[in-house]
Amino acid sequence: MNDCIVVIATYNEARTIWKLWEGLQQYAVVIVDDSTDSTALIAQSFVNTTIIKRGVKMGVASAYMRGFRRALEAPVPRYVVQMDAGMTHDPADVPRLLESMEAVQGGRAGSCPDLVIGSRFVRPPHLLGYRTVLSVAAAWGMRGLGIPVQDATSGFRCWRASLLGKVLQDWNPKATGFAFQLEMLYRAWDLCGGRVVEMPIAYQLTNSSFRWGMVAEALQVYAGLWMGGCR
Repeated sequence: MNDCIVVIATYNEARTIWKLWEGLQQYAVVIVDDSTDSTALIAQSFVNTTIIKRGVKMGVASAYMRGFRRALEAPVPRYVVQMDAGMTHDPADVPRLLESMEAVQGGRAGSCPDLVIGSRFVRPPHLLGYRTVLSVAAAWGMRGLGIPVQDATSGFRCWRASLLGKVLQDWNPKATGFAFQLEMLYRAWDLCGGRVVEMPIAYQLTNSSFRWGMVAEALQVYAGLWMGGCR
């Protein structure tokens, strides 16, 4: 599909990057790579793929910001999909995300969403340990801010490019890690008038890790959001 670009941030994904790309061959792909392994070297053989090699680990937030801005360069696509590289997200779900972007909500003309979140928690989740607890807590926090989503930290999202451009205009997240997803969701919800929906996905936990620094960063982000510091 020529009107969709998939953005992926990679760090030492040499074992999975080929399998991931095999499921994305019908899309243009932007890879922002901070790896110390052969991920970028492998990806050089992929067609219809742009590789941005940064050479040093600079954080997932800045990687996605770089990839998003590259995806929005002319010619601007209609949609931008973000997803993880470690096969936690199934490439077969990308068409479903795109279909959800065109699904009219509530039977009202012109009410298609501007953001579709691939949610791990729309259906009862498997127990995934600390990361599940943290993600569920993050969703509760967002609902406290008036954003009623089940999976606020999902990294599998489909953006209408027009909304993504507005979100990125004169803005960068304060978080360097996963909490940037919260900042982007908060800003997007404000800019699109709540035209955000969730689509259930099958989530495969493979190489995820937990660090207490994630909690500290999330708390800092929430403090800023409560004070309206993300708009």
